[in-house]
Amino acid sequence: MKCKFILVALFLFLSDIGISNAQGYKIYQNDNQKYGIKDSNGKIVVQPKYDDMGEISEGLVPVMVTEFIDYFFDYEEFHNWGVVNVMGKEIVSPMYEDILPYSEGLAAFQEKNLWGFLDSNGHVVINPVFSSVGQFNGGKVAVVLNGKSFYINKQGEKIE
Repeated sequence: MKCKFILVALFLFLSDIGISNAQGYKIYQNDNQKYGIKDSNGKIVVQPKYDDMGEISEGLVPVMVTEFIDYFFDYEEFHNWGVVNVMGKEIVSPMYEDILPYSEGLAAFQEKNLWGFLDSNGHVVINPVFSSVGQFNGGKVAVVLNGKSFYINKQGEKIE
């Protein structure tokens, strides 16, 4: 019973403060279901205009915008991911299928169902050729290419 109470209290606390990181920035959602970022004083630093946000990491956060294309009696919905810094400056325009949080200065991005890596300036440093990727840890990351798993370094070179 005590464990349930602690879990409920923790959930309520986290729900109240939003998702925050070590720098004190916090992702929040407004009444219109849009996401933005507040600083440690509660000041809005990124206006709530995004349909989703990933985890704040290394001062950067993946953001998603939804685009609807109308075909008269039907429409198609596209989710485009980009990156902003914690002050709202756009680093990567929303154009990718997905972007994972930054780790060791690189973020995995998905384009045409394949994964590659972006640096903190939004430049492609490892082309999207992998069917699956992890996040960098200790200068290496697990990837899958043509059904085979292995590690690569930050230059995209296979580690033996």
